[in-house]
Amino acid sequence: MTTQPLPPEVVDAIRDRVPFNNAQLRGDFTMGGSYIVSSPARVNDDNRRHDLLLVLPVDLGSGRVIPLRFNVNPELVEWLQQELGSA
Repeated sequence: MTTQPLPPEVVDAIRDRVPFNNAQLRGDFTMGGSYIVSSPARVNDDNRRHDLLLVLPVDLGSGRVIPLRFNVNPELVEWLQQELGSA
């Protein structure tokens, strides 16, 4: 990717595992300790929140960033994986 697809403060929140909420994205924890990045309902045609990415606390062999919807840009997943590293 030639540009940074996520604002630095969002990447920092994901890296630091801090919940966040802005106009386009929301970051929350699951009960199991994973981190979910989702889109708020107001930006989707069906007015429902959509989970987009799962960020695992550690790499289980296939990376920490796992897309949860078919339309998540694979370049974004790869870029965020590189930003977060393996731990």
